[in-house]
Amino acid sequence: MLACGGFRIKHWIISGNEKCGSTLQSQDSGESVEVDLDEFAHEKILGMRWDPKQDLFDFKVKINFSPKYKNVRKGENITKSQIESSVPTSLTPRMVLSQVASVYDPLGLAPPYTLAAKVLMRKLCIENNTNDKTIVNSRWDYAMSVESRLEWMDFFKELFDIEQLKFHRCLKPDNAVGDPMLVIFSDGSKLAYGTCAYVRWGTAHGGFESRLVIAKNRIAPTKQMSVPRLELCGAVLAARIRQKLVEEMDYKFSRVIHIVDSMIVRAQIQRESYGFGTFVATKGSRNSK
Repeated sequence: MLACGGFRIKHWIISGNEKCGSTLQSQDSGESVEVDLDEFAHEKILGMRWDPKQDLFDFKVKINFSPKYKNVRKGENITKSQIESSVPTSLTPRMVLSQVASVYDPLGLAPPYTLAAKVLMRKLCIENNTNDKTIVNSRWDYAMSVESRLEWMDFFKELFDIEQLKFHRCLKPDNAVGDPMLVIFSDGSKLAYGTCAYVRWGTAHGGFESRLVIAKNRIAPTKQMSVPRLELCGAVLAARIRQKLVEEMDYKFSRVIHIVDSMIVRAQIQRESYGFGTFVATKGSRNSK
């Protein structure tokens, strides 16, 4: 079926600690070729970096400010110890945006780092904000202030800590029993609001094990909003995540629990929407649904 569509299968990558070997038939010569899949230390699943032996997702930081030739960087990636000496003196918003975009995290497994980048990028946009339409494009190439450059250098150093994070690809432990619970947290602050979802399994030994499914965050709008309102926005985001997970995942959840640390938000969700203003009433009704 795949061959009819022009999709030629090269080899299979199998997760686990077993030695993965296979004999494949060459499509050119027709001869059998021995392939040792142990040499593939890391593979990619839909862009996510995957360690097949441990069956874990992880991250690899690639910071490189060298010029591009045919969309490929000429120089080598810099290490954490080379940040201070390798970051350009005239650092521009375009340069840092290019480095931030290289961190691919569709599931939001590393929101503390991606959110910090969003906050710093917005600060740059506010600093370079102008009503002159003739320099809108060129403002991306202005050298940022010394203070902003130091903040970005600290961010790049901290970004290397992301390489220590590892997440299970499989959301179900080997010793799991029964149906899982879906536990969703949400919160908000003056800078941002967000949510994260976990599946919580009971184990055969009588304990529990939780695994992160997804996390999402949004940077707070430039217009000043109160913290309770931003916490309510986080609760709305949590409700949307719940709806999507329940629809798309094959698990039958025994319970779905939303956790917020704000009594104000909890009261707004539980109360009928007619007693609030437009903003709170709209957000509260979405959570009630």
